[in-house]
Amino acid sequence: MRKRGITLRWFTLTSALLVGFYILLTAAQLFLFEGFYEKQKINSLKNNFSNFTQQYVEEQWDEGRVYNESAQFVKNNQTQVAFIKPNGDIIYKSPFRIDLQTEQGSMERIPLFSFYNQIEVIKAKIKKGDYITVRGDYILEGYEKGFDPYHIQKNETQFFTSYIDESDVPLLHPISGTVMNIEFPDDQTATIREGILVDAVDHWFPLSESSLATLRQGERVEAEWMDTWSGLRNVILIEPVMKGGQLDTLIFALSSLQEVGELFNALKLFYAYIGIGGMVLIVLLSLLFSKIVTQPIIEMNRVALRMAKLDFTAVSHIERNDELGSLAASLNSLSYNLQRSLNELKLANEQLVADMERKLQIEQLQKEFIANASHELKTPLSIVKGFAEGLQDHVAEHKRARYVEVILDETNRMETLVHDMLELAKLESRSIRLNYSSFPLRELVANIVDKLMNHLQDKQLSIVVHGLEDACVHADRTRVEQVLMNVLVNAIRHADTGSMLAITLGVEETHSQPEQDRSIRIAIENKGDRIPHDQLEWIWDRFYRGDQSRNRKFGGTGLGLAIAKHILELHQSSYDVKNTEQGVAFYFTLKQSSNFFPSSL
Repeated sequence: MRKRGITLRWFTLTSALLVGFYILLTAAQLFLFEGFYEKQKINSLKNNFSNFTQQYVEEQWDEGRVYNESAQFVKNNQTQVAFIKPNGDIIYKSPFRIDLQTEQGSMERIPLFSFYNQIEVIKAKIKKGDYITVRGDYILEGYEKGFDPYHIQKNETQFFTSYIDESDVPLLHPISGTVMNIEFPDDQTATIREGILVDAVDHWFPLSESSLATLRQGERVEAEWMDTWSGLRNVILIEPVMKGGQLDTLIFALSSLQEVGELFNALKLFYAYIGIGGMVLIVLLSLLFSKIVTQPIIEMNRVALRMAKLDFTAVSHIERNDELGSLAASLNSLSYNLQRSLNELKLANEQLVADMERKLQIEQLQKEFIANASHELKTPLSIVKGFAEGLQDHVAEHKRARYVEVILDETNRMETLVHDMLELAKLESRSIRLNYSSFPLRELVANIVDKLMNHLQDKQLSIVVHGLEDACVHADRTRVEQVLMNVLVNAIRHADTGSMLAITLGVEETHSQPEQDRSIRIAIENKGDRIPHDQLEWIWDRFYRGDQSRNRKFGGTGLGLAIAKHILELHQSSYDVKNTEQGVAFYFTLKQSSNFFPSSL
């Protein structure tokens, strides 16, 4: 009920204000606007006309400035002006004219009043400096006293007034000369008002005695006059110019009041149409104001309902400097804090789950490691124990030396296994730092082959190295040697007797990296039994052996490839193993040195 009361109250208040404002505005327009606008226009004209007259008297304008200032006054005030003697003789009339310097050196001012319907064409065709010929008649009295043009010619271009035909041109008096100045009206109506000014001057002159008496006292004559020809209402202002206490010149101004009536009639029609729109606007604005009051409450209610369902992502977008705005900000703050707490709780739960899974994984790895280590140590320990007991019991005294040799071999095997286990633990913990340097790869391969020569001879194996002669890599030399040693030893153990091992050095082909960022690819391939396809992904795991019975046929600890894998991962190198047609090939990459770029053979 409260929400409806606020809405109804706002609707009633808005409707009353808008209806009252509309009635007041309409009444003012209907009863006051016409008189106000007309009075305002006349007062503005009086002020501007007084300033115009004062400047003329004080600055003593010459003829050229009179015409220029008159043209500007006409354009700014839409008012026609003329300078007249008290007896009605014209001194200066239409300011829109062509100033023509004749061949005799005299200056003729050609009025453009008669060419009112060709002003735009003349403006486009005639410019200062043009040589033209004007034909017309000299009028001896009245406002049009002076040269009245009927025809203007520039080269082949001709302009005629509507008063003559082309056949009358030879009968007119010609004046030829150069255009020194030209003043055009802003629009065609200015020249039409010039015709009304002619009628007004003819009507008012000679002046009545009362008008002359007022002017001789230095006072302005103001009157409203209706043109009998057009029926337009006009205001006439006559400013006297005194010299030596005597009336010397009259400045006659004429301004139409017709625009006021036309504007008022248009406004009547306008407000008749706007009345319908005003009522529609009242309804719309009333609804708008009602929304302004009730919408924030609806918005906050929506947010609260979502918060009740534990959805704290909803945000109120109300921004106001009042109680509703403060309530919306508090609601947003509450929602944000609850959402943050909920997110922190979720992250804590996720971290707890991850920690538990990690702990279980570590426990499982530890169990597997212990089981594998126990299995690997069980056999050599059993052998050592058996032969030691034989020595203790003086069994086969003639084989005593053999027993001691076996015990030493198994002890060395266990020592190697423990060393590899400790090495692998260090690598898995990432506690080893690599000592990078640039070194030739082929030289390192040759050194390792020399160290393994006995192993190769035992199985009658040969090694051939293909590819880059001058390959240079940037890596930890000691660790890379360990990788090559482990992979080569593994390849030797599983190679067929009397076969050949191939080591290939080449540039890793990548199109997404520049040449200086490429890697050297090392491939080691033997000839022998291939690895079952489903076991290829386990080959790099610790204690993995190709034979599932984990027999001791091939020797080794089962940690060599796992150690190689972790060293390569520390170098951010890629590695892989694939079965070939004749055996197995191991691949891995090393970053080539930025100071040396190899070229293939």
